[in-house]
Amino acid sequence: MKKLFKIIRSSLSDFILKLNSRNIIIVVFLIIIVLYLGFSIVAPIKKLNQLNRVGTDCQQEIPEAYTWLNEQPEFFSMNKNKTFLESRLIMSKSDSIGLAVNIPDSIIAIEIKGIILHSARIEKYRVGRFFIGLEGQVYINLFSSPLRIKQYDATIAKEPVIIKKAPKDTIEAAKSLVFPDTLQKEPTYIIFVLNNGFRLFIEQEKAGSFKAAKTRVLFRAGNQLKQACENFLYMLRFQIPPYNPAIRIYVAREDAVAIYRALPESALVTIKI
Repeated sequence: MKKLFKIIRSSLSDFILKLNSRNIIIVVFLIIIVLYLGFSIVAPIKKLNQLNRVGTDCQQEIPEAYTWLNEQPEFFSMNKNKTFLESRLIMSKSDSIGLAVNIPDSIIAIEIKGIILHSARIEKYRVGRFFIGLEGQVYINLFSSPLRIKQYDATIAKEPVIIKKAPKDTIEAAKSLVFPDTLQKEPTYIIFVLNNGFRLFIEQEKAGSFKAAKTRVLFRAGNQLKQACENFLYMLRFQIPPYNPAIRIYVAREDAVAIYRALPESALVTIKI
């Protein structure tokens, strides 16, 4: 065994000595990539296990018969409806506008005090695999109360400002009464970061133009780069980075603009998946 260890150590020493600066850079770069990929794989598994473990602890206080019933598909579907309504009820007690996202029914709406101010059809959506792996009780624990928006970013202005030159007389003022809102035509891609790390993307359904397609690519790449940089900082400290699963919703551009500009900062969001 000692002889084998000496051979391995000697081989590694010879390999390191033969490396030049260029090869060292390549090896270090490859090690960083492997570590990053490894942490990226472990992070969602760790978070899912943590949440499922919390759900298991909660289930210890629940009768076994109810726990078994809660895992049945039909009962779980009804329980999700109940959870969504309870979450909306809590949100209705707030004095500000909130967002209700009902993915199974393909509806997203802004509402206040339980009254829907504007609703839109979800044309399509993508839900991360993370949410599929949630156990029944974990799902109930996560979505039984509204989530809160911590950060947001978008390709359009939150509060658009239009600069107009004061008219010289009443004739010029009459001509400028109608002013087209060109900001409405800007490509609309939005991200909301919620208080539990979940990311909610609201995007216009169709690119429609090269400018919109380019904006979409740059917006997504920018968010992915930001996430990668944050993960890299954790990796340098040899820590598993937090995993932030995403829900991506596609709606008409006008609806995305209306939702984004209507929601106040730190708005509440209730979700049904």
